[in-house]
Amino acid sequence: MTFGEFCKAFDKPIKGLKGIKSKVNIVRFFLDAALGSTTSFEDSYYGKWFNDTQPITFWNDVCDAYDSEKFVDALRQKISPTSRVELARKFDIEIEENEEPDLKILAKAIAEQFLLIAQNSGSYDGNVVNERYQEFKTPAEWGGYVSRAKDNEKKCKTLFYRNQTVEIDSFYVWNRISLAQPKNLGFDVSDNETDNILISPDTEKLFEQHNNVLLIGMEGIGKTMMIRKLFLSSLEEYANTGVLPFLICLREYNSVNRSLLSLITEAINTYDESFDEDEATALLFQGKAVVYMDGLDEISPDQYGEFHAELNRLTKAYKRSKFLITTRNYTLLSASDFKYMWLLPFTVSQSKDLVTMLEIDEGVKVSLCNVISEQNADYKEYLSIPMLLTLFAMNYEKFDRVPAKRHELYEVAYDTLLEMHDRDEKDNYEKRFNSVRGADEFTPIFAEFCARTCRNGEVLFSRRQFESLIRKVDAIHEIMNPAGFSTGKFIDDVCFKACLMYEKERGYTFLHRSFQEYLFASYYAFADNERLIKLGEYLSNSKNCKFFNEDAFWMLYDMNPNRVNELLFYPYLRRIYEEYDDRIMFWTYLKLGYGDIRIRYLDEVEINKHKGTGEIQENARVNEPNNFLFMMITKLCGIEPSFARHTYCNEELEELFEDMIIGSEVEGGIDLKNVSERLLSDQHNRYDDNSISENGKTVIFGRDCIYSPDLAIKDAVKFQGMQELIYDKKSELWNAFDMVRDLFDELKLDYEYDNEHDDF
Repeated sequence: MTFGEFCKAFDKPIKGLKGIKSKVNIVRFFLDAALGSTTSFEDSYYGKWFNDTQPITFWNDVCDAYDSEKFVDALRQKISPTSRVELARKFDIEIEENEEPDLKILAKAIAEQFLLIAQNSGSYDGNVVNERYQEFKTPAEWGGYVSRAKDNEKKCKTLFYRNQTVEIDSFYVWNRISLAQPKNLGFDVSDNETDNILISPDTEKLFEQHNNVLLIGMEGIGKTMMIRKLFLSSLEEYANTGVLPFLICLREYNSVNRSLLSLITEAINTYDESFDEDEATALLFQGKAVVYMDGLDEISPDQYGEFHAELNRLTKAYKRSKFLITTRNYTLLSASDFKYMWLLPFTVSQSKDLVTMLEIDEGVKVSLCNVISEQNADYKEYLSIPMLLTLFAMNYEKFDRVPAKRHELYEVAYDTLLEMHDRDEKDNYEKRFNSVRGADEFTPIFAEFCARTCRNGEVLFSRRQFESLIRKVDAIHEIMNPAGFSTGKFIDDVCFKACLMYEKERGYTFLHRSFQEYLFASYYAFADNERLIKLGEYLSNSKNCKFFNEDAFWMLYDMNPNRVNELLFYPYLRRIYEEYDDRIMFWTYLKLGYGDIRIRYLDEVEINKHKGTGEIQENARVNEPNNFLFMMITKLCGIEPSFARHTYCNEELEELFEDMIIGSEVEGGIDLKNVSERLLSDQHNRYDDNSISENGKTVIFGRDCIYSPDLAIKDAVKFQGMQELIYDKKSELWNAFDMVRDLFDELKLDYEYDNEHDDF
């Protein structure tokens, strides 16, 4: 088939392209669509190309510029729907009687023929359109996986439906998604605002701007349910797109035993055991995969580095495939090639829609919808966050007021979960547990289990791990009959009686992490002083602490702020602010709060020499708190916990060098001459194959230095230039140091005075 023969298929009498009637414009359309730009040859040239009387000399340029997705999309929009049957027959596509060919599949198949013609300089011996159409129409390779995954994933258990699986569509309401970071987590985004907001998200819209998306949202806003809906949508679209979706839970990531690629493979293995990593990489390479990853913040902190490195390798190696990750904390992701999007709280109408779908008393629905309509600012969080709204609706009749603190809502919700099963089975509350005598024995054991696991960042357990962790719980020894306690029966009580956890394919997990967080908070809020002091020591340990759960910590603080202030914050701050002068205090503040300080020293001469015509963004090295407790203190004070420093100083600091900032080639058409990629992004580059050299020597743009505050404490003279750069009483860093000192002074008045000046 020649290019002219290809174009003739769209000519009269069928008029296969909407709005295009002439031979000249048919040719022009295909060349423009392939090149991604408007051509401006004389009409006679297009006519000769249509009739194959003159060869096209720029087929190599066409192939180089060809973008399959854009070409198919342009053709799909241009094919006349009324001519699709005739057009299919022109290309010898086998269709059933009365069958209406799918426009997108038709466009994809025709595009394959065009590309072969272009790759063979204007003529290809054969017609592959029918073969490709049938292949795209019924991608049979993984049809079994698709059908089984749809059957399994379309139903689930939820906070409201704990004892049965229900269709997601029967209760699900889409959140809006903001393409720009909203203020105050979106609470100031009006219901009718549409700028930069996806009203009804779908896979095509989400990936319209970028193949890699990070979906950010607070706890309970619906991230997991949305990613599940998107996964189901992709399964439904598979027959048309040929793009296979994968759904993985990142809490299962472990770089020692399970890589990200193996998780992707296992996602299909669950439903099709024949799938292996070679097939996964083939799909990823071909751009026939979309990978949904839920719960970036659930990865163990000691796995972050390896995960980021592996994710970076995957997204760069498989640029044609799509990746979407959900998270509560977007600062965990250092990859710069992800488009950030924010999941917004419900609008008034969305909240009402959810309440209407819930199986609750009709009178409660009416009352709650009236409360939602009032848009009372005090109720905003409870009425616009799906999970909190569901809890609020379930317990609406129990409240004589709207809870002032989130933990009050979870307290009632927890009691409700224990009581509802009892009410459903008409059983005696004290007899319904098999492992213990009643709720008074069950709750202390489960609360301690939640405290221990939440403290260690654990949310998913094998049966053996589950039993091992329960055996370590001290509260078992306090029940009436500890010798008769059975771990197996307790697991059954947790999963099937209280319905606070449930069994998944690879183990057990919580009905919702918020209950683990609530019980962690309630356990430590009223634990003895020794346990709370040990918790403070653990949270301030920069090496061994695995706890990074801010929601759980603030719930603990709200439950008992005095004890947290006295037994966690105050002892930690005494180590800083009981030093004898400001200088020592300041460096101790940095030592205990940040550990080693990282400073970037830039070579201004080299940077200006290689800057070319572009602008260089000189990024400083960011210093983050090195322990969780200090980070919470800074947030309590309302200050930015991180700080950064860079300078153009030429001081010789060889003892402090960590690594060099070297040049590398920059992609994306940036008009720069030999500029360091390290200076254009926050990514950490070391030597690589793209290093720029002059006369065989690497261009060095500067040095990254690491400086220990201990050096300043011991010697106020050595590295004085470095010290002066950091020790600046006019800086934001000093202001933060002073604000934390103010908190210490308040705590000192509250606790030290009381302890040392009791009446006799």
